[in-house]
Amino acid sequence: MNVWTHPDHRRTGHARTLVTACLDALRARGVTRVSLGSSDMARPLYAGLGFVASPHEMTLTLRAAQAE
Repeated sequence: MNVWTHPDHRRTGHARTLVTACLDALRARGVTRVSLGSSDMARPLYAGLGFVASPHEMTLTLRAAQAE
């Protein structure tokens, strides 16, 4: 539901790792669109992962999981 990182551990990649794992799991399940609410502090994280900001949310269109 929420991603929160203790201030002592921010800017170390933990949130990015967790969100990327969640996006990978969604791709594997065939989800093609993700939307979320974001704090101003987290917007750069989500933008760096490809989310696009709108006035009310950030959205991402997922590509299908790649076969290995």
